Amino acid sequence: MPNTSAGEDFWTSSGLDFLIAVDRRGRGVGAALQQAVRDAVRSGRLRSGDPLPSSRALARDLGVARGTVVEVYEQLVAEGWLLAQRGQGTRVADLPIPPPAPAEPPTPPPPRHDLRPGHHDPSSFPRQSWAAVIRRVLAEAPDEAFGYPDPHGRAELREALAGYLGRARGVRATAGSLQVCTGAGHGLGIVFRVLSPGHRENTTQPTHSNSTSAATTTALLSGKVAIPTAIRA
Repeated sequence: MPNTSAGEDFWTSSGLDFLIAVDRRGRGVGAALQQAVRDAVRSGRLRSGDPLPSSRALARDLGVARGTVVEVYEQLVAEGWLLAQRGQGTRVADLPIPPPAPAEPPTPPPPRHDLRPGHHDPSSFPRQSWAAVIRRVLAEAPDEAFGYPDPHGRAELREALAGYLGRARGVRATAGSLQVCTGAGHGLGIVFRVLSPGHRENTTQPTHSNSTSAATTTALLSGKVAIPTAIRA
């Protein structure tokens, strides 16, 4: 018996265990029925040789004219989805089995020494110290620290960085002169945006992809940077 819900008919045919969903939304019942049968065959719910209900029984269950179902069956027979033989009814055709998907190539073992630029050693990350600092900061940080930050970076962070640069690197810096970046790509993008027109940026090979991609993107967007052929070291 048909059961309609949100534009879909779920129906079975008298005398056969046959359940299929016909989505009528945006198209006629004939086109919807064709697609429903195709989908049932593709998904394996209808297999080669499975019988389909007669056009009369299907039309009655679906509440449409028998001629509509006849046209659907004829179209699916013409496309090779179904077989119709006098005295044997309509059945799913013997369709070729699709070839299996190619197997994924085996993952190569990691190199003993990874010298690729931009690839760090994850095993050296100070997990315990980092977790302890994160816990302390989350417990002590004010509520406003979790809102939208200053685009130059938190003032406390820039103050700490300015002190570190003076002590460890001999750089005279103030919090107001520092810009905190989210990564190398972000920093390179800022630098390339402020370069004068016609500046030529040379890179060595190998180099990190962020340097050339950030410069190329900036050049395309602002026209301030011209990228020459990379200079090999």
